Amino acid sequence: MFFRKCFTFIFRNLLEWYSVAAVNHDELGQETLLNLLLRNYLHYNLYEQAEKLRSKAPKILTRSNKQTLRYLFYTGKIQTIRLAYTDAKESFQQAVLRAPVAARGFRIQCSKWAVLAHLLLGEIPEKTIFMQTGMKRALRPYFELTNALRIGDLELFCNVTEMFSGTFISDRTKNVIVRLQHSVIRTGLCNSSISYSLISLAEVADRLKLHSRNLLPDVENIVSKAIHDGAINAKIDHANGWLISKETRDIYATAEPQAAFQL
Repeated sequence: MFFRKCFTFIFRNLLEWYSVAAVNHDELGQETLLNLLLRNYLHYNLYEQAEKLRSKAPKILTRSNKQTLRYLFYTGKIQTIRLAYTDAKESFQQAVLRAPVAARGFRIQCSKWAVLAHLLLGEIPEKTIFMQTGMKRALRPYFELTNALRIGDLELFCNVTEMFSGTFISDRTKNVIVRLQHSVIRTGLCNSSISYSLISLAEVADRLKLHSRNLLPDVENIVSKAIHDGAINAKIDHANGWLISKETRDIYATAEPQAAFQL
């Protein structure tokens, strides 16, 4: 109750000052106060209210690069929560590009969220994101997360989320990361479909590291949905419990065998 009263008191003051800045055509004041309002909303996970305020705020010329960067970061977080991943990725990337090199902490936070936006879009971020000077250690949890999704290993994904749980909670990204579990399963399923022309559903479950009481029915439902959504080009032999792929590639028609022998 105390914190709720504090939030209400602070928010009312900020809103009043924002209105005064608008009346006085104080553009820098409007930028600053809008960011403070958005920050307060996001701190209390009030994303819908934050988007309502952001979308209705008048567009003004930017007077401060620092305030613009903050606005891009807050906007990207709002867009991520609202499933607008493409817009979110653009917001975070713009923030990183425009941020001074000295603002390492800010660039790290933007990079973390940018990685998640990539992953939620089904994209694998460039490795250079994780290799930025002075940021490798801070971005390591997100690199491991990316690797788990890249290979479609659900068990590894769960281990990573557990190992770095404290970091993800501190970054306030854990609830977003939960959304990636579906993508990990899809990636693993696609890999199996490409690698095998015929594979049992039990083997699919084993490769995906799925565990449940009704394992085979659950796997069959997952595979059926992936086929229906066009994620894999395959069919299910329900009678015998097989996944029959229609998109197996001939790796010997590619450069992969040669690359495998290059040390």
